[in-house]
Amino acid sequence: MWKWIGVLWCLAGPVVAADYYVNGTSGNDAQPGTQAQPWRSLSRVNAQTLEPGDRILLARGTAFVGHLTIAQSGTEAKPIVVSAYGEGPAPKLMNPRFGLEFGRVVSVYGSYVTVENLYLYDGATPPPDEPPLPWKESHQHKLVTDMAGIYTDATTHHVTLKNNEFNNMPVGVRVRGANSLVK
Repeated sequence: MWKWIGVLWCLAGPVVAADYYVNGTSGNDAQPGTQAQPWRSLSRVNAQTLEPGDRILLARGTAFVGHLTIAQSGTEAKPIVVSAYGEGPAPKLMNPRFGLEFGRVVSVYGSYVTVENLYLYDGATPPPDEPPLPWKESHQHKLVTDMAGIYTDATTHHVTLKNNEFNNMPVGVRVRGANSLVK
């Protein structure tokens, strides 16, 4: 029996991490996501099942509108990484729609994830109270606690956020998970 388990393991082989490239200017979501044939949108990234060690690399000098979700987990030795590639300014990401994930630009629901080298800007604002209410009663005020340019869920752990820049965001970073690092 052990012989067959060894044979099956050898046939399966080790899982190799993948790099997925995304270019908001020249990409195409029907392409394989390689550097030579990058994807175009964050929604294509969201449709991809990520494995430990995988990297999502966004082209510098390009812009993305929408929401990015990292739902899978890496490991301590092989975190899932969201970063930039190429020359020029950091990739620009925005989500102007509060109705899409509370206006979050990046939501992390997996553990052992690194998000780095991004520029997040012009965040959404929650809908106003009608009629206006004092802040302690305000639904708008309570919704702000769910917002963030980069959000980590309470179920996450070991998430690293580094070298990200925020401009005109009601909330830049909201870390709910344990053992996370913001640099």
